[in-house]
Amino acid sequence: MNSPYPPYSPYPTDAFFKCMGDPLLEVNSVVQAPISMTALSFLSTMSAAVQRIADVQLPMGQVRPVSLFTLAIADSGERKTTLDELVGKPLRERDAVEERRFAEQLAKYEQDMERWQSTRTALIKRYSRLVEKGEATDKIEKKLAELDDAKPRPPRLRRLLRQDLTYAALIVALEGDGESTFISASEGDAALKSDLIQQNFTALSMAWSGESIVADRADKGRTAINPRCTLSVMVQNAVFNQFMEKRGDVLRGSGFLARCLITRPISMIGHRFAFSDPPQWKHLDAFHARLRCLLEEGDLRLAAGVPRHILEFDEEARHRWVLRANEVEVMLRDGNYFGEVRDFGAKLMEHVARVAAVLHVFAGQDGKITVDTTERAWTIVLFHAEEFRLMFSPSLEIPQAVVDAEKIERWLLANVWLRGFAHVLRNHVHRTGPVRGLGRFVPAIDVLVGQGKIFVTQANSKAPLVIGLNPNYFGVPHPGWECQNFCV
Repeated sequence: MNSPYPPYSPYPTDAFFKCMGDPLLEVNSVVQAPISMTALSFLSTMSAAVQRIADVQLPMGQVRPVSLFTLAIADSGERKTTLDELVGKPLRERDAVEERRFAEQLAKYEQDMERWQSTRTALIKRYSRLVEKGEATDKIEKKLAELDDAKPRPPRLRRLLRQDLTYAALIVALEGDGESTFISASEGDAALKSDLIQQNFTALSMAWSGESIVADRADKGRTAINPRCTLSVMVQNAVFNQFMEKRGDVLRGSGFLARCLITRPISMIGHRFAFSDPPQWKHLDAFHARLRCLLEEGDLRLAAGVPRHILEFDEEARHRWVLRANEVEVMLRDGNYFGEVRDFGAKLMEHVARVAAVLHVFAGQDGKITVDTTERAWTIVLFHAEEFRLMFSPSLEIPQAVVDAEKIERWLLANVWLRGFAHVLRNHVHRTGPVRGLGRFVPAIDVLVGQGKIFVTQANSKAPLVIGLNPNYFGVPHPGWECQNFCV
């Protein structure tokens, strides 16, 4: 896997409709998390609600779930948990109501079972006495059969949001026909060590595709028919790198990673500043209201046994989707854009269809998916396709010194240039900057000097080394600097 470095372009937040784009930017301005991670939190939350009420029909005729898998590779402290709690607040409220309902139904079930068992015990005793006397048992047997048919059924806890990344938990959540779940995990180390990822990730892949999952006898023969599953995971860079060294070939070869919209953003840690005024949610409340409506519709459909409706593309959107699919197919050739990441390229247009369906439903659009919505989805997915390329294309792997040089450059911009200085002690940069250890620090400085971005001077042989910032470079905005807020 390649070393992290910033994407070539900023995240396309304008590809979202206003009803989701405005709250996305509002939340991001308050939480100050990486923008791509905020976007994935919104996409995952919307997917969790929409997957319960709609499927999407690809222009080629196949019907697919709209469920999304997202993977954010970022260090601890990037505030994913805060993001998810803010964005997905109605999910937690809905689950809290469901848990109270379940507790009430469980208490009633236990009472009903006690009465049922008492009645059955009495009938069994009467049956035994009749058998001992050699009398007819037809009436008792009929009553026993009727009683068995009327046996109380235990209630089911339909919690939508789950954090347990185990195979058993997945099967319990999806057992039955058409059940849905949203697995959200912020502790990537535990997630990658779970049996679901280590041994049973094929079950997740099957859930993404909506395929039935048949558990073994150890799980009481449970079966998940036509399941729907949204997945959102954040994992630390170091943990993910170690995991990829051991299991990367399997995860890539199985197509699991290609099913994920991935981001590995530049860290915002050290560039987030508190404000004295409490946040004013002008747009998030409306987003939550729409989310609650969709969650309620999903519950009503499930209770009434109403199947998900199937979304289709209109004629213009269908032609555009096919045009894009043909473009992607050419990109899969050796030496072309997706030539080294064919696994993701092969699923890219299905990602587009799923994201388009999520945007369409959440925005409350009527009828079929339009070409405008399709292009919005294309733009969003293409950003994550580029992230996938940057991470996994062998030809894009860059030396560690260049990666470290990028980190130091951004540190110099934020902590020296934007604070009104053009010179800084080299030792100070080494001690307080983002790259420690002379074995990595010195080569990175050499890279920046070679690029003409800085110069290193020394007044005399005993004087400390001083880094000077080239004003012809730092005085001009450059692509990529807008990916991070540099507050002073």
